[in-house]
Formats: sequence, C-alpha cells, structure tokens
Amino acid sequence: MQRYLLSVVILTIIILSGCSVGDFLGAYFNTYYNAQRQYNEAEAEVLNAPAQPGARTEKEFLAPFDASSQSKTKFTAVIEKCSKLLQYHPESKLVDDALFMIGKSYYYQNEHQSAERKFNELISTHPESDLLFEARLLLAETQYRSNNKDLSARSAQALIDDARAADEEGIVARAANLLAHIEVERKDMTDAIEHYKITAELAETSVERATAYRSLAALYDQQKEYAKAVDAFAQAEDVSTDYVAIYKAELGEAKSLSKLGKHEKSLSLLESLISNENYREFYGEVDLEIGNVYRDMGDFASAEVQYRYVDTAYARTEAAANSYFQLGLLYENELYMYDSAKVAYDKGKSEFTQATITPTLVKKSDNMTKYFGFKSDLAKYDSIRLFILYPPDTLAASKADSSEVDSTISLVQTDSLQRDSTTLLVQTDSLKHDSTELLVQTDSLKHDSTKLLVQTDSLKHDSTTAHGKTDSALVRTPVIPPPPIDTVRARLAFNKSELASLFYSGFDLVDSAKYWYERLLNDHPSSMYAPRALYTLAEILGQDSTLNRGRVDSLRREIVDKFPESEFANEARRLLGLPALEKRTDPQIAAYDSADQLLKNGEVSGALDVFRQISRADSTSDVAAKAQYAIGWIYENVHSKKDSSIVNYERLVGKFPNSQYAALVRPRLAEVEAQRQSKLQEEKLKQEQLRQQHTDSTATPNDVIKSDQGMQPTPTPPPPVKDTIAVPPPQDVKKDDEEIPTP
Repeated sequence: MQRYLLSVVILTIIILSGCSVGDFLGAYFNTYYNAQRQYNEAEAEVLNAPAQPGARTEKEFLAPFDASSQSKTKFTAVIEKCSKLLQYHPESKLVDDALFMIGKSYYYQNEHQSAERKFNELISTHPESDLLFEARLLLAETQYRSNNKDLSARSAQALIDDARAADEEGIVARAANLLAHIEVERKDMTDAIEHYKITAELAETSVERATAYRSLAALYDQQKEYAKAVDAFAQAEDVSTDYVAIYKAELGEAKSLSKLGKHEKSLSLLESLISNENYREFYGEVDLEIGNVYRDMGDFASAEVQYRYVDTAYARTEAAANSYFQLGLLYENELYMYDSAKVAYDKGKSEFTQATITPTLVKKSDNMTKYFGFKSDLAKYDSIRLFILYPPDTLAASKADSSEVDSTISLVQTDSLQRDSTTLLVQTDSLKHDSTELLVQTDSLKHDSTKLLVQTDSLKHDSTTAHGKTDSALVRTPVIPPPPIDTVRARLAFNKSELASLFYSGFDLVDSAKYWYERLLNDHPSSMYAPRALYTLAEILGQDSTLNRGRVDSLRREIVDKFPESEFANEARRLLGLPALEKRTDPQIAAYDSADQLLKNGEVSGALDVFRQISRADSTSDVAAKAQYAIGWIYENVHSKKDSSIVNYERLVGKFPNSQYAALVRPRLAEVEAQRQSKLQEEKLKQEQLRQQHTDSTATPNDVIKSDQGMQPTPTPPPPVKDTIAVPPPQDVKKDDEEIPTP
C-alpha cells in the first residue's frame, strides 16, 4: 500500500509541475521500474531452473545457485540501475528497495561478500523498513553459504526472537529451518528436531511444511525412533498437495514400517504405490524398496531375486545402480560371498554414472579388488616362503612329521582365526574353492600356482628314449629361483598390514582387523608395519569399555619402547602422559635438502655428489639410507642406466637392510636376480642341446636297427667336445657407485 501511495504522489507531482521536473521524475521512476522488471525476470529464471536429469533426491539445502549467463546479465543491469538511484536520489523512499534488489542480485550470483555488505547496509540504515526481517534472514543465509556457520546460527536465533515478537511466523519458520540444518551439521539432533517442529508448524507454504516433516522423520529414523518417523511421514503426507510430495511421504512411511518390523504393512503400502499410475516414474524406486523389505525380513533369496529384477527391468537408471549396491551389500554382509559382491559392485559403478550412489559403488569395488589382491599375494608369498624353508626334496619328510613344519602352515588351528569373520567365507559358493585361500596345507605346494618355483615330477623321469637318445621334449626346463627370504617376509608383512587396514577402515570389520594386526605382530614383530599395528590395536581395544585399561596402555608403551622414533610413538607418549621425545637434529638433513633442491633445479651431477657424501658418512642414519635410495632412483629414472641403479639398490640393501627404503627395492632386486638366473639356465640348456646334437650326429643306422631288434648297441664314446657356449661369469659389481657402461 505504501508503494502504491508513493506512485500516486509521484504522478500527481508530474502533472502539477513543469516539463523539466516531470522529465526528471519520470526518468527516476522509469529507472526503478525497469530495474524491478529485470530483477523479477532474472529471479524467476533462477528459481524455476529445471532439475538435473534423473535427479530423485532432495535438493541440497542452500545449494549454490546456477544462474545462466542471461540471468547474470539481467542481474548486472539491475545492480547498475539501482546504484544510479542510490547515487542521485539517496533520500528517496525507494532506497531500501534498491539496496534489497542489489543484495539479492549478488545473492543469486553466489557473490556472498557483496550480498552480505548490501544486506548489512539496508539493516543499519533503514531499521524501520518493511524489508528488514527479510534482509536479516537473507543475511543469515548468506553467512551460511559463505561457510560462517556460527555467525549464521547467532543471526538466525536473534531473528527468531525478534520475528516472534513481531508475529512474523513465516520468518520464524524459515530461520528455524536454517538453525535446524546447522544443528544437524553440529550433530545436535535434539535441538535440530525442535527447530524442524517449529518449521513444520509455522511455515507459510505446504511445500515448506511437508519438507520439514520429512526432515523430522529422517532424524527420527537416524535415532532409530521408527514409530515417530512413521508418524512424521504421515503428517508430511497430510500437508502435501502435489503427487511427488505425497509419494515421498508414503515411500518414507513404508521404509520406516519395515524397520519397525511391520513388514507386511510395509509391503502392502509399497504395492499400493505400484498400483497407482501417477507414480509410474517412481516404479523402479518402489520395486527396489520391496527388495529391501525382503532383506529386512531375512528372506535373502527373495531379496536377491527382486534386486536382479530391478537392475534388469530398469537398466541404466538410478534405481538399477542402487539395486546393484544393495545386492552387493547383501552378498558382502549377509551371505559373505565376497566374489559375488565384487561382481555386483563392478557392474553397479558403471550402470548409471550420474547416480548419487556411484562414488560409493566405486569405493566398494576398489575395496573388493584390494581384498582379493592382498589374499592372492599372501597365498603366493606364503607358498614361496614354504618352498624356500622346505624344498621339494625335503617335503616328503616334512609331510611325514608335520610337527617339524612351521606352525604357520596350519593356520586353521589358530583359535583367533576361527573367530575371524573372514573364515565365514569358506561357507560360501565359489570361495569354497578359492585358490587364494591362505589356509594352505603342505600338500598344496605340489599344486601351487607358482609352479615355476617347483620342479615337477616330469623332471624326475629318465630323459632317454628306448633308442638311447635324449628326447628334447623331456629336457629339463630352466627354473626361476625364488626371491630372497627377507623379501618374501617383507611382502608378507606388507600384505598383512594392508589387509588389516582394509578390514578396519574399508569394511568396518573390527574383529577381522584385530585378527590380522595380531597375526602381523606375531609373524613379523620387528617389521616397519608393527608400530601402526600396535597403535590400531590399542585404539580397537580402547573402544571396548569392558576391557582393562592396562592392556591398552601396555600396547602404547610397547610402541614407545620398541619403536621410539616412529610417528606413532609420539602420539603414544602423549596419550600415556609421557614427555615428548626431544627431536635430534640430524646434520645430514640439511645436506639432503640441498641435494634435493639441486635435483629439482636440474643439477643432477651435483645432487649425486651430495647424495654420495651423505650415504658414505653414516651407516645408521635414516637420511643416509634415503640418500642411497635417491642415487639408485636417479640412475634408474633420470639417466635410464639400469645396471647402475641395480648396483646402488644392492648397496642400499647391504648397508641399510632394515630401512624402509631397502624394503622398497627388494622386490625389484628379486626380479632382477630371477632374470639373471633365468638367463644362466637358458645358457646351460643351450649347451646341453648342443652336446645332444653332437651325440645324435655320431650315432649310426646299425645302432638304431640293433636297438629295434632288442639288442643293446655297443656304446661308442664320443670324442671330447669343447664347450661351444660358455656360461658367462656373473657381472662384477663395482666397489663404488660410478655409472656402469651399458654393453
């Protein structure tokens, strides 16, 4: 009404005044009118922007606006026009309107600082404006958007108090909704519930009330107060006026009924949704929820069938992606079929890439890939370890007396393993025959996949035929020697540590994590992974209030005593109330940093010289080991001199055998050594073949005839044959780390 009277007054003045005054006031009014028209158009474009295709979830609260370039152009024009009004008519009654439009133009373009500045200007200069409460609400929302949540909460609470006194219920509802979201982020669910109740009761529109009731129901669901959640969803349905809001309320009610144990009632409600043609676009989501109800009932077979129906009937949709996720969870958590779970996650992650669940599917798939990779490596390296400790010629004796075999062979006899949740995998389908199972029996070494390390029975056969000639098909093939036992043990320790961490942080299976950490400490008590295992075990035990606190402290003291230099020792000291260990300044650190900087600057030769000096100076310093590793790395990756890099890596292992850098290069050195031995075997094989060819060339036809007639030929000793191919001696290793010329 005030704005209408102002317009009438302006028109009257124009009529009664001269032309110059009329033109001036007309231009003023036209500027404001055009600014308001463009603002309304731009605001409508932003608020009515279509949702993302396939979106089925609630919009993120106060999500950034996605203003088009056309809308931004209009907002820019609004800011320019309103700024002119403020410049030339600072005493006008439309100043607060102009400030408000400028502030909201910045607000819709996500320019938070500028918007906040204009809202504050309006609040401070026009405390009696009828736009005051709206400006204060937008100010609180802008503070939230700019991630100043504490200030936003204070602004919203003050606004609620003032708006209540002024009977501005709509403002109270919106400010309470803002506070509810902030409290949820603070994990204060009690206050959040109370603020959502205020919003649901006082909101001006049915959309706001229905959304508040659904948010309230979601909080009750998180608190496992499913009966209250059912009531809140029912209230949301009552206040909803459009079919989408009604559908969301009914679906939420069905979910809560299932969690409440009222499965039949939940299924009945879901079937009614399927029978309603208005909800055809949501059928995939409803069918998925039917599968979830079967799962909650414990009818896993029906749930599996329903999930497979959804991923087939609604292929390439969000419902299908969610169905693969639920199917994977069913296999993983209920049926313990990890291989089947992996297949479900692998398919789901590419089913509908825009789906909200896709990142979770990718993570689940990666975890399963890691799980099977770690298990496979553990089985492989454990077989190699047994082969090294118990070669094939002693295997029979070891089999006869199993008590002489390392106790780790009979893993199934370990009590803790029987309690490990991973042993449930042996009850499942294909995992009954999983070749990567760690429960290796001694006999399995004869059939282990690493057959290159074991000489097969065919090598024991006589390589001569009935004619007294050597059959080339039966010639002994070269055998790749196993890597050093230290390398094998290091790889076993690594995989046990990684598997334990995966169970702890990836699968959230604390019992399995505990088992593998304990296994790591039992088998590899001095490995570089032991401090982490001790620390994590202390954390796991510390979460059990029934255990004696002394057990937790003893694990932390073990870290401090055995691994005082580790990063976990510092934290253990803090938790035990011990003084921090004084850091000793290693004089080589500065030298290493200077060499590293030289390398970054491209001065490779200078960097190598400094690294050599550090490595030769002290055989106990971690920095010296790191410098020796850097030398090998430079030859391998900068100079591309493989031989020189290997020499330096070997020197690293020999001089710093217990360092983490030695553990890094041992697999590489084992590979190189295997290649060397393989070449030697090939040369020996060639030499044997050449000798056999000479033997074949000296045989006479009469020898063959006599052999066919059952007569033994008189062996004719061949003349002495000189080796035509000599086995090359091993390459000399230089005493220094100079570059070895490439032959």
